[in-house]
Amino acid sequence: MTLSLPLVPRLKRLVSVGCRGGQRTLSFLAGAGLLALTMLVQAPMPGQAATTLYSDDFESDAIGAPPAGWNIVSGTWSVAMDGTHVMKETDTNTASAKSINTGSAAWTDYALQAQVKPGTTANGTSNVLAARYTDDSNSYALILKDGTSWYFGKKVKGVWTTFVSGALSYNTSTWYRLEIDVVGTTLSAFINGTKMASATDSTFSSGAIDVMSRYLMEVDNVTVTALGSPPPSPRPSPNPTPSPSPSPNPTPSPSPSPSPTPSPNPSPNPTPSPSPSSSPAAISGVVSDAGTGAPIAGALVATQPASTTATTDTGGAYTLNLSVGTYNVVFTAPGYNANFEGAVNAPAGGTATANRALVPIPGKTAEDLFSRPDQSGLGTASDGHTWTNDLNVYPTGKASIVGGQAFIQTATALTDHDTWMGTQYRDEEIAADLDMVNVVQDPSFQHGGRLLARVEGSDSWIVLALNPSNSTLTIWIDNSSNWAQIGGMSMRLLTNTWYHAKVDVIASNVYGKAWAFGSAEPGWQVSATQSAITRSGVGGLRCGAADVYFANYTETPITQISGTVTNAGTGTGLAGVTVSLSNGATATTGASGNYVFGALTAGTYTVSAAPPSYNPGSVNATVATGLSATGINLALT
Repeated sequence: MTLSLPLVPRLKRLVSVGCRGGQRTLSFLAGAGLLALTMLVQAPMPGQAATTLYSDDFESDAIGAPPAGWNIVSGTWSVAMDGTHVMKETDTNTASAKSINTGSAAWTDYALQAQVKPGTTANGTSNVLAARYTDDSNSYALILKDGTSWYFGKKVKGVWTTFVSGALSYNTSTWYRLEIDVVGTTLSAFINGTKMASATDSTFSSGAIDVMSRYLMEVDNVTVTALGSPPPSPRPSPNPTPSPSPSPNPTPSPSPSPSPTPSPNPSPNPTPSPSPSSSPAAISGVVSDAGTGAPIAGALVATQPASTTATTDTGGAYTLNLSVGTYNVVFTAPGYNANFEGAVNAPAGGTATANRALVPIPGKTAEDLFSRPDQSGLGTASDGHTWTNDLNVYPTGKASIVGGQAFIQTATALTDHDTWMGTQYRDEEIAADLDMVNVVQDPSFQHGGRLLARVEGSDSWIVLALNPSNSTLTIWIDNSSNWAQIGGMSMRLLTNTWYHAKVDVIASNVYGKAWAFGSAEPGWQVSATQSAITRSGVGGLRCGAADVYFANYTETPITQISGTVTNAGTGTGLAGVTVSLSNGATATTGASGNYVFGALTAGTYTVSAAPPSYNPGSVNATVATGLSATGINLALT
């Protein structure tokens, strides 16, 4: 039987909370190869000590730096951005194992928890969490393997022995909560809060924790919590049935303990667990402005699963009276990006606290911070716009919200996916951050992540394409399925690396750029002119044969006046001329006599210039929001 487990949202705020008295994670390498591992934390159960021995959410570490306090045994480990800071292994050479550990050899009885996002489901790869770790050849371990199974056992002098194993279908877009509890000779393993196995073994009495992989791997929210007595399961388990699954290597395993009955399939849109009961409870908090800290009155507060709603008072405060349970608390307010607090536990007879600071939406801007609970499809943006897509054209593409980011998957199906939203502007800037985690490598084609501008509907748009497949940054137009590349340059673009990207469209001109996180923003790297896509449109995202995370999407109108100042007799551009606008702004012409006044409000303006030795000249220009006035030239005599 294939075991499926409830999906658990990845939440930084949980790091400081111990599960059943606290938990911490360790990864272990077994068999042919190991893979991505990440870890999560659960609220403490009553009656258990909650001494935290160790916790790490990697937020204090710099992006690109090795994780502080961890000992790299092998592989390339650094802190990366996946919605929040995570620890990531980036060496894709599967010939050798990658290992990193932390903690104390003196740790004895503890609960280890962490969140893991597998990097592959290929045969021969594993995602391992290990406890009472001595070295890579000696520890207890919980393993996700081959995309189809899990194992709980030990490795002694390099020889693996399985205590219990079973079938489990997992994927590369979901965070899984792994946990190992070790108390004396009693050992337990949990996946997403479900107790998978128990065993009795006395081989290792103490040790640190470790993570191992033979491929890409992400780890987050690692905690180790001291345990004083054998911890209970998070919930009663049904009568188990034995699992006949083989061990990760040919070493014989002892008689297996029972495996739990399968629970619901993982889903991109998880329902918080456990389900609410009928006992009275409450959630309260304050909603504020992320920029100023001022309270937000009139914000709507709701829950998933749906229970009741509340509206914040003049001090930004609210209270939800509801049943005991675990909820996502969702906050919305006019003029702000919606956001949520995940997995809030409302206790019986008590009140849980869920505060949230909301980010203001810039004026005239369409924006999606993807700050909503994990779900299938992009749905409603954080600013309230609705995403539209072309699944009717490319039905095998997938889009979802995962960990506060958009995740579009088209690599496996070797297809495309386009999605768009916003306000109709002719002149606009589209910006987003993106991490191309998986790109089909075919240098004959351009595959990767894209930004769309002037989207009028399916197959009518301007495209900025980032192409790791052939190391190019290109500009395309798609006019009713008539594609044409109109600009481009060679650029080395890496997978599993976060980039900022921008595309500006102004009248017939298109400009694009992309640069890695941590580097300075460059000038425009590619540009082109075109006359095919000239009407107003919205912005959007596209994936071509790639799996791409997107964050911080914005569509901003460009409202400007531009032109040149020339010698009327020769037509030569006049450099260094001061150009004045009737609102008091000034600009200085460049080498070709060009000038630009940007960030204007709608209206009619007078442009004038009076350089020495020339007669003054002036001209009127009218602009609307997202509709610039170009070619406003002054030919001076």
